[in-house]
Amino acid sequence: MQIPEHIFRGYDMRGRVGPEVTPELVELVGKAYATYLWDQSGAKPDVIVGRDLRPSSEELSEALIAGILSTGADAVDVGAAPTPVVNFSYHYLRKTGVAMVTASHNPSHDNGLKLKRAPQRPICGADLQDVLAIAKSGRFRTGKGLRAEASTIPAYIDAIVERLRPCRGLRVVVDGGNGSGSQTTPDLLRALGCEVIEIFCDPDGTFPNHHPDPSVPANMVDLQAKVRETGAAIGFGLDGDGDRLGVVDDEGRFIQADTFARALVREALAQKPGRIVIDVTCTESLTADIEMHGGEAVPAKCGYPNLLVKLSEGPQYLLGIEVSGHLFFNEPFFDFDDGTFAACRIASYLANTRQSMSSIVDDPMLPVRVQTPQIRLPAPDATKFQVVEELGRWLASHESVKRTDFTDGVKAWISNGWALARAANTAPQIVLRVESNSAEDAEGIVGLVKPKLEELIQADS
Repeated sequence: MQIPEHIFRGYDMRGRVGPEVTPELVELVGKAYATYLWDQSGAKPDVIVGRDLRPSSEELSEALIAGILSTGADAVDVGAAPTPVVNFSYHYLRKTGVAMVTASHNPSHDNGLKLKRAPQRPICGADLQDVLAIAKSGRFRTGKGLRAEASTIPAYIDAIVERLRPCRGLRVVVDGGNGSGSQTTPDLLRALGCEVIEIFCDPDGTFPNHHPDPSVPANMVDLQAKVRETGAAIGFGLDGDGDRLGVVDDEGRFIQADTFARALVREALAQKPGRIVIDVTCTESLTADIEMHGGEAVPAKCGYPNLLVKLSEGPQYLLGIEVSGHLFFNEPFFDFDDGTFAACRIASYLANTRQSMSSIVDDPMLPVRVQTPQIRLPAPDATKFQVVEELGRWLASHESVKRTDFTDGVKAWISNGWALARAANTAPQIVLRVESNSAEDAEGIVGLVKPKLEELIQADS
């Protein structure tokens, strides 16, 4: 069969159901994935398989399992569940692989696969290309594996409740975005003692109320309104498969992940000193907060595999923080990104320290930095990396630029702030982020960089 190679992106396989993602393709990838696991370990794989709530996910999950079993590998179907529950199941059931049918925060007409050898060992980049190469070759292991089924959401809930202090009386609003996080987050917060007000928590993979991406302010306006209406202490928003978190504070303000994550940083560093991994787009105020509380900030390339790999280097890495809302943990059974676990830890921290999220956001001890939301500019997959390289050369030679860094895309320090442009790995986009000491300075930096970026995108399209 013809394989649409372009849907094998940097971190996962993701594309349009029907024209690109079909049961036949997913079964083929299941065969290639299980063969890859056989080849890597030399032992029989035993894979956890889960799926999100999209209309296409159940059929695709069945195809994936069929492909895995056809190699002689075994599979445990945990059914419809958030991605963090599927990662938890790997440890809880003691298996050797993790496969999730999901397109994360993409529209409901998309779907795909997240493949891992373990929660901290995603199959991405060159490894995912190896799986693709096996699929194209048709050289698969053969056999007849065993299928089992398990329901692990109750065990996941119990494990989190056991880890955290209760947060009795804390009023919270949860916007499940009709996604997989709706299956766990409201129940977990109630089990911890919170008063929970739900919006859009009916599981529905067509996402009828808003796009399931809590990092975009426009998707959180209903959550903001409900927090203000109810006088809640905080509002939590989840993405399509439950591994990312968005937050609205007690004043009804949408808060970027690299700001609300201060609560997680303070909770972690109060227990022991250590390192916090942050993506290169995070605000300098987060670095200041980490250092103020006795930690060390360690920059990393954007993308959940990059942060997971860094966290896997040792227990001195306590947390990982990505502006997109991926919050990573590094402890037994929870060594992955988890929007629900993050929400519960923040709620517990607020309740037990009697702090408000707004007081953490507005901490006068930290430098004032004005951040733009992520500016996402459409750019073809075929040219987006080239465009960023061209922008980098232009910025490096510009008279107003103090210095540049090419760790991940291009980051340029201009005046009292910086701009960072990078090609998205999961979509045909270039993402621009700007930070400075004032809104006026930030707007000035945007005014310098964005038009040039748009010009280059147009010229190379």
